[in-house]
Amino acid sequence: MATDTPKAETAAPQLPIFYKSLAVLNKTAHGELRLRPAKTMNFAAKANSIVLAGSEFAAASHDYPIVFSGKGAEPTAFAVTGRKTGENMFVSKDGVWKKGAYIPAYVRRYPFMLIKSQDGTTFNLAIDPESEMIHAKIGDPLFDGDQPSKATERMLELSKSFVLDMERTATIIRQLEALDLLEERQIDVTLANGVKSRIGGFRVVNESKLTALSDGDFLAMRKTGALPVVYMHLVSQQRWAAFRG
Repeated sequence: MATDTPKAETAAPQLPIFYKSLAVLNKTAHGELRLRPAKTMNFAAKANSIVLAGSEFAAASHDYPIVFSGKGAEPTAFAVTGRKTGENMFVSKDGVWKKGAYIPAYVRRYPFMLIKSQDGTTFNLAIDPESEMIHAKIGDPLFDGDQPSKATERMLELSKSFVLDMERTATIIRQLEALDLLEERQIDVTLANGVKSRIGGFRVVNESKLTALSDGDFLAMRKTGALPVVYMHLVSQQRWAAFRG
């Protein structure tokens, strides 16, 4: 897809979008640091797509077209936020997210994220120490004595929920693939300067194939929770109107 695709949940070899660096949170290195509210959302201003979990589809479908990764890619869903590389239509020049628009969990959890341990068996909470939200003097402390602070615990819970939601979403996408419900799609858009462009490299649900599913396959989708995800995805396709011109 002609979008900025966040990478897998890992610190290497390439960092996910937004993150300048990642370090596993620990008392020795980060005991004196603090978390302060973001002054702006400029860290997301160049992301023209943002990873989205299935549990977010209902809220996100009011604002963004929701699409699935291209064939052969890691099974992921995205909220499309821009018409070209380096553009996020939902972040103003002043770094303010569009009023009333849903802010994806991927954005809200920054500058934290869970990363896999070297042996791949566990997850560790990490931070981007270069983020403007991590400060030496201003904000809520990351630690309360030797233990994570309440602010850190809140971000840990958000990060845990996001990882679990993304795993469930990947399972649903694999089910859609197995049922041959996903098809490649391209969208023609008009940029702010009037130039025509095309967004591609993503997939959407083929409604005709969805309608033609057998009763057994339809029931299987209901059992896995895929149906609400699919329906909200289809509703979100109406949001392309704001991108076309």
